[in-house]
Amino acid sequence: MVLLTMGTVLVSAKKTETRYKASGTIDDYANTWSSEIISGRWSVAIKGDVLTYKGMYWELNLYEQPEDSPVGSVDIFTHRLTTSVFEFDVDGVLTFTGTAHVRKIWRKLDETTEILSFDPEFTITVTPESFLLVQPPPVLGDPFYGQDWDRTGTTTKLTQ
Repeated sequence: MVLLTMGTVLVSAKKTETRYKASGTIDDYANTWSSEIISGRWSVAIKGDVLTYKGMYWELNLYEQPEDSPVGSVDIFTHRLTTSVFEFDVDGVLTFTGTAHVRKIWRKLDETTEILSFDPEFTITVTPESFLLVQPPPVLGDPFYGQDWDRTGTTTKLTQ
């Protein structure tokens, strides 16, 4: 008689715990005249030493130029950023900087839809009450020169 023994091998993976989570709304641009934010959401999580930020919002176009979009049309923006460079100040305010992947879905004046991807540098600050995303301003010669595309919002949930 041959006896076969079946065994189970258990592999234990060390679980990385989330040490910080926050989320909230993206409400407005700091100073723009060609468009406004209708509604938006953001979230950030830190697991181990890696921070992940995600954001999305809908933008209402108020002028055809420089937006190259029909008045009243809506653009959809998504942001993703992953970094291990972040800091907390003594009051628990989180600040991080990195290159974000941004995707914009928009309707152009010629009625075509375009998907645009670009990778700007963002600095984001999260307090228990507020959210601020700072983006370098457009340079002279850019059709958006003179507008401030920083986004402001609120923090609605925070777990440390």
